[in-house]
Amino acid sequence: MAEKKYPKWVVAIAIILLFGSVLINVKNIFTSCQVDAEYQVTMAYRILKGDRMFSQMWEAHQTSAFFLAFFELLFLKITGSTTGIMIYANTVGVLCKTGVALCVYGTLRKFSDKVIAFTALLFLLNSYPKDVVLPDFANLQIWFGLLLMCSFIWYFHTNKKKWLILGAIFLCLEVLAYPSCVIVWMACIVLIWKYSSQKGRDICIFTGVCAGGAVLYLLHFMRGNPAQLLRNLYYIWSGDKSHAIGLGQRFALLGGDALLFLSDLKYIFIVIACAVIMTWAGRRFSKGGRAEWSRRKKFHGFLCWFLVFYILGYLGHLPFEAAGTKHHFFILYLFVEIAAWLAAKYLNEKENMIFLTGQLVGIGGFLATLLLSDLGVFPSLPYLIPGICGCMIPLKKLYEQSQDQREAWKGMIPILLFCSIMIFRNAFYINGWMVAPTNVLEDSIFGVNGIAKYGPLKGIVNREGTYVANVSYLEWQRFIHDGDRVLVLSYPTLTATTYLYKDVEICADSTISTPTFSERLLTYWEKNPDKYPDVVVVKSFEHVNFLGEYNRVTQWLEQEFPAKRIEYGTFWTYYFSE
Repeated sequence: MAEKKYPKWVVAIAIILLFGSVLINVKNIFTSCQVDAEYQVTMAYRILKGDRMFSQMWEAHQTSAFFLAFFELLFLKITGSTTGIMIYANTVGVLCKTGVALCVYGTLRKFSDKVIAFTALLFLLNSYPKDVVLPDFANLQIWFGLLLMCSFIWYFHTNKKKWLILGAIFLCLEVLAYPSCVIVWMACIVLIWKYSSQKGRDICIFTGVCAGGAVLYLLHFMRGNPAQLLRNLYYIWSGDKSHAIGLGQRFALLGGDALLFLSDLKYIFIVIACAVIMTWAGRRFSKGGRAEWSRRKKFHGFLCWFLVFYILGYLGHLPFEAAGTKHHFFILYLFVEIAAWLAAKYLNEKENMIFLTGQLVGIGGFLATLLLSDLGVFPSLPYLIPGICGCMIPLKKLYEQSQDQREAWKGMIPILLFCSIMIFRNAFYINGWMVAPTNVLEDSIFGVNGIAKYGPLKGIVNREGTYVANVSYLEWQRFIHDGDRVLVLSYPTLTATTYLYKDVEICADSTISTPTFSERLLTYWEKNPDKYPDVVVVKSFEHVNFLGEYNRVTQWLEQEFPAKRIEYGTFWTYYFSE
């Protein structure tokens, strides 16, 4: 097939978007820092400090810590300290994501075409399941899902078993990143049954590799006392009240999502109406008249105009995003999915295989997130990222090919417009937000007003949190000593990297952002008496009362913790048992 020629201005736009994506990712290295990122860094650090998984660590996401722990080990061996470790972790994340994006690019370039591969690359460089760029559990779930998708595409084209086995390994790693991703196995079985030439054999090979990996992992941690491991798993998965929600709460969450979704639909209806009008006008006043406008051409025109008006509407609505209307951005994911499924009828057999592979892997990841997390439907939509990559194929195929190669660029319009939206959003927000911010000014690049000068966050450019981090780090050098057994309590969220200010023993059941204190902690100390703290550091708040279970913090400190000395800092109060 002859290579299509694109106008120089189209190529120039593509190069600008790619260069801008690179610069944005560099920006994210220095600006991306929030409680989940700090949690992931500290969780990996606990493993390197010698804390035993499952028995001394009750973090719900600890199975994902292996990846970052390896890179943190290299950092600590070279530097001998944790200073600047957040910048380093962000750099590792950006490089890993770029590597995965290039793997997807190479796969789609090989089995699809360079335009689809390029736009998938742009999309992946600018998409995150949430506002974290380092290798956390969410990013690892997406990355291993994308590599699983690529392995299957290679296998279905080459029929070489090494790709099937590699796909099974990537699924095992995806499950370690997010355990409920075990349901992605069902999507893989469907794909093998549909596209493999030796269905039974390949299902056995794929399932056998996955099962073998699971057995080896469990045997490693069950050696010695399997019953204790099961009890610890119960404590881990039943104890995190802040993230685990019951069936009734989940239905309430879905109901709340539906109401917010309906409140946002007015913005989408305006965009749709404008797109319909412009599509009608284009058909009405085109040179060839209405006769030349097939249903496919009208759909392509509508999609292009929809994305144009979406960009304009998004820019106009952006200053009011903090008012509670956030689903208009997530609706874009739904719209792209719906448009891609409607356009899938124009795909050939090979293109349809790639599209369905991405869709099933992406939908599996979305359902896994919805099943295990406390997220609603719309915040879980970014976990469809592998599926969105596959959507690039039918969206490009919407444009009917003509004999005039000079018009080939028109097929690029919808996918480049979609990528432009992702690039703008990634550039505007500090962390490349996929979740709507609480305050546009503070969470955008215009809210940056400080830099962390010391400790694990050194070099991070962010909001007023950098000032708190600088002051807190210096206070810890005065009050805390290496080797102290420390518990940090904060309301409403925990800044986990405070544990890295000194070389201390972490005396908490979990370093997740919430909860910071619960009855589970008492059970943890009963099971691990060597983890009972001799220093408790509590976040100080003026005019804030601890509510609910947080009343237990002050009660425990006053009645049960034997504090012999108390020091008052700017943001923290330090309780010493000796």
